[in-house]
Amino acid sequence: MANTTVCTMVINGKKVLHVPDGTTVADARTHLKPVVGNDQFLVEDPTAGTKLLKESDRLKAGQQYWTVPQIVKG
Repeated sequence: MANTTVCTMVINGKKVLHVPDGTTVADARTHLKPVVGNDQFLVEDPTAGTKLLKESDRLKAGQQYWTVPQIVKG
């Protein structure tokens, strides 16, 4: 049976992405490249606060995700 659990991401204040549970950040970025470009993906962890995700991290159903533009120090 196929995995039907999905993750929802908030981008620019709107819920826009529904991907299967376990999708990597890199895979999600591929589907959203025109919208997020090189934005950083974040997850809100109820116990540890906000965490920056790596490209290899997997999205999990039930957690809140969003993107923010990368901060460039100059």
